[in-house]
Amino acid sequence: MTRRYGDPADPSADFFRDVETVPDLLTRRAALTPDAAAFIHGGPPSWTTTSWETFDRRANVLAQAFVHGGMRPGARVGILAPTSVQWEIAQMAALRCGAIVVGLDPYYPDALLNELVHEVGLVVLIVQDAATRARITQATQSRLERIVEIDWVASACEAADGSALLESRARADAAAVITLTSGSTGRPQPVVYSHAQVVHAVRCIVEAYPVIGAGSRLVAWLPLANLFQRMIDLCATATGATSHVVSDPRQVMQVLPIARPHVFIAVPLFCERVRAGIEARLSRRPAIARLVTRALAFAGDVRRASADGKPVPHARQLTFRLVDRLILARLRAAFGGQLRFIVTGSAPMPRRLLDWFYALGIPVLEAYGASENLVPIAANRLEDARAGTVGRAMGDNELRIGSNGEVQVRGFGVFDPALAENAMRRGAITSDGFLVTGDLGSMDGDGFLTLRGRASEIFKNPQGRWVSLPLLEAALREVPHVEHAAAIRMLDDRLGGVVTLRNDVRQGGEADDLRLQQSLRERVEEALSQVPPANRPLAILVVKGAFSPASGEITTNLKLRRHAIASRYDTKLQTLVASRDPASSAVAVDFE
Repeated sequence: MTRRYGDPADPSADFFRDVETVPDLLTRRAALTPDAAAFIHGGPPSWTTTSWETFDRRANVLAQAFVHGGMRPGARVGILAPTSVQWEIAQMAALRCGAIVVGLDPYYPDALLNELVHEVGLVVLIVQDAATRARITQATQSRLERIVEIDWVASACEAADGSALLESRARADAAAVITLTSGSTGRPQPVVYSHAQVVHAVRCIVEAYPVIGAGSRLVAWLPLANLFQRMIDLCATATGATSHVVSDPRQVMQVLPIARPHVFIAVPLFCERVRAGIEARLSRRPAIARLVTRALAFAGDVRRASADGKPVPHARQLTFRLVDRLILARLRAAFGGQLRFIVTGSAPMPRRLLDWFYALGIPVLEAYGASENLVPIAANRLEDARAGTVGRAMGDNELRIGSNGEVQVRGFGVFDPALAENAMRRGAITSDGFLVTGDLGSMDGDGFLTLRGRASEIFKNPQGRWVSLPLLEAALREVPHVEHAAAIRMLDDRLGGVVTLRNDVRQGGEADDLRLQQSLRERVEEALSQVPPANRPLAILVVKGAFSPASGEITTNLKLRRHAIASRYDTKLQTLVASRDPASSAVAVDFE
């Protein structure tokens, strides 16, 4: 029987009663299921399990150490380290002291990192190791009261038995977290949220996905510097789910068969890499690849017919069960074999990819959020989804489409423009309290929201034609072997594009193969022939290197930093455009 959140038979039915702050979430969970696993971490062959009671006790011990070191309510604590249990303990301990936690992206350039440490007013900074500490200038360190390495968290937790409880100094109306926007459209900006807003957002999320509960398994692998993963982990606290912690995101596919998650949080690029990896392995066995392709097509047809309420003949049902058990289940084993669904956000999911996972038997539910609203704005649910949309409003969010087509939202999760850190974003709030997201969209009669891109990404060219950068990027991503695609609006409004190739193509040396290059040129032309003339670029540059957070072209949650890409490749694109035959209508495609 599927457990529904809020069912009277569920011991957590009134979990949120009297839960007002983030530390209250952990205190309540540790009281309800003290011996259940909160985190499984460390990696093979020596996985370590941390129970909820242990997590709560260690956070309490560290909070005592913070207080003895002079930490006061309202102090700002930054954490600059990869995802780990120590990160979670440090965050909860600081919040218990009444401090405000700021997650810092390890991939920030050193200059930006030091600027942000100063701008958000940190007094304590927790860093990964000595090498990370060395990135913080002496001038910046002189402004801090304390800087420690993450290993100190573990040693501090073992320094006392934690029997003396520290009464939480957090208040519902006080600031809990400062999140820094992703920086996909410019410089990261701070946004402040209260404890009450965090708790409210957690409740909205767990009520949207009631199948997640005690005994559910999740994987914490996205950067904790991004508030998204932290919110998911707090949802696990509320529901009693267990999280496998993966500090190195590159290892996540190795962990999935061990963790066997029931729900997985991902981004579209990850899903694309999984599909590409499976197809690359199958390509070495053409007969098996053809069989899998037919199996996916057949299964997709049967699943869609069943979902639409159409009758499926008995013989076809039997064939489907055989195909699913003998073929598709082997592919699903890459995710551990227990996966109910994937939730994805941060970028649009190509429809062909949605269809591929759906046929495989793993629904991908797209959700939509913004840094300025702690509650996800809209989301598809397991039994309330519509492919191609980002679902319906979540929680208490009120949605509307403005006169210019921009999505607007009002709700308790929207940032408070009265707070000092939020003042620079005050102009994004309408007179009646709606946040103007900057995203263009439309809603159907059932309330499902469809996004068309950022308002800044859709514009009129000098000829008066509408141009959509996301439309061009979607077409380029359909080209075989392409991983990232960035559409570039050059200074004179002409369009160019920069694409990267999949890792297996780069590592195999195929990027230098003249036959592959010619094939790519032909497939680019083919893909662009389906794009309206105004959206066709003059030049496409295929680069050998990968876009990565470290080199600055994408954020840690894999959003394109289009301005950074444009800055890096503008000169090469201009040169490519200049070399193009002006009498030709063909796009110029060249390789770096």
